[in-house]
Amino acid sequence: MWWRAGFGPPANQVRELSELKPEHLFRAMLKASEKLPDPLLVADSEVVSMMTDKQNPGASQRFTPDQRQMLRKQSVDDIAKLNILWLNQMTESQAQLREKTALFWHGHFASKTVNIIYDQELLTIIRQSALGNFRELLHAVSKSASIISFLNNNQNTPANTPYGAPAASGWIDN
Repeated sequence: MWWRAGFGPPANQVRELSELKPEHLFRAMLKASEKLPDPLLVADSEVVSMMTDKQNPGASQRFTPDQRQMLRKQSVDDIAKLNILWLNQMTESQAQLREKTALFWHGHFASKTVNIIYDQELLTIIRQSALGNFRELLHAVSKSASIISFLNNNQNTPANTPYGAPAASGWIDN
């Protein structure tokens, strides 16, 4: 049960947990996963302030090439930190059912961006919605900046689709 619904039992509890009936073990895992997880935040504060400058909208469009390179490098470093932090959370958390389910959904809603802010947001959505309603998860993921960026949604218009087909945006009813 621990290997299917989680990442394995804690070594110091193997004997105790092996004596439980599967349904009791599952209920315990479900209860441990009830509380919504805190977001995993690793983004460098300088990167966050540069990319989310509310006082200077459009500032990111005016970055110098050196600033863009620094932001990309810092974002890549922060994404690696986020991955390690989440791996640690998966193995150390009591909410293994939630984390295992989040890993499952993460594989379905994967996106490749080099933007730590977007990636943190998407991971938070997936982890917090992993055990909830699929429709709500799908809506939240489809509205995340990471997915919108990954799917080039800013370029996804009827004029840019072959044969005048409807654009992919808006395919989910609100």
